[in-house]
Amino acid sequence: MFKSKPVREMDAIMIRVPDGMKEQIAQRASANGRSLSAEIVAILAQELGGTDVMTLRSLERVRKDLMKEEAEAKQRLDAVQRRSMAINQQIMEIHRAEREK
Repeated sequence: MFKSKPVREMDAIMIRVPDGMKEQIAQRASANGRSLSAEIVAILAQELGGTDVMTLRSLERVRKDLMKEEAEAKQRLDAVQRRSMAINQQIMEIHRAEREK
């Protein structure tokens, strides 16, 4: 339904909403990690049954962030495992030295 193109080239509209609705949308946008505009587009696309380019972009950005977090977590886990192995080695050496006494 929608073609992906730079945001600045997309159609623009200005709407008025009832008091309090902007804040509700802003809260929802924050919870979904999107801008106010992207959240409104997501809501409209869902209601209209169309493809939501903004949601797709948000999901791709989240996926990229998660992949980066995963790589960082793996590095931290490797470091923890190395420390754990070193400590276990020290404990074994201490036990061995005590047995030799």
